[in-house]
Amino acid sequence: MTLEPDGYLPRLIEKEVCTAMKAAGAVSIEGPKSCGKTWCSRKFANSEFSLVDPADNFINREIANMDPAAVLKGERPHLIDEWQEVPRIWDAVRYSVDLDGSKGSYILSGSSSVDMGSLMHSGAMRIISVRMRPMSLFESKDSLGSTSLPSLFDGSFEMEVVQPRRIGVADRPGRVAGQSVLERGSSETSDGQLHAQSLRRGRAEDRR
Repeated sequence: MTLEPDGYLPRLIEKEVCTAMKAAGAVSIEGPKSCGKTWCSRKFANSEFSLVDPADNFINREIANMDPAAVLKGERPHLIDEWQEVPRIWDAVRYSVDLDGSKGSYILSGSSSVDMGSLMHSGAMRIISVRMRPMSLFESKDSLGSTSLPSLFDGSFEMEVVQPRRIGVADRPGRVAGQSVLERGSSETSDGQLHAQSLRRGRAEDRR
């Protein structure tokens, strides 16, 4: 059973994480702060070691600095959260993957601002990095997701065409008893002209 938090909303990146875990010994989920890296990582993890746990005055960070290999202990897949606080953990994970050879053993969650040049090894073929972005409207259930940017460019987007409803003569606005607005206006204008003409005739006869 994983450490998936209550109320967790599925993320689009999950498929990519699954694929990476089947292909390499470790997966590094990178992205900006508060984008959901830790929660997403817990969905796949059976144990966790957090470098930002404040317990005992951040004792976990001290342990990691003294012995990076101690951070790797735990039921696999094992999550190491905010590993960038002690960059040497990366090399410890890479070394463990080399010795073990199993897939999907570790999940590294942390900032993408780590100076990779400070590491002894790039992690190529051992650690696959997956980029995570802030939650989309579709992921937060604020959008139906009927349109995606990739589909607009790869030709897979299908536009739904709504056929206009034919409106009968009786349904047209302004039509009363078989007359349109223009027809009724024309009739009213003619009636008014006839009335004005009769008034002029009456006045002319009175002058006589």
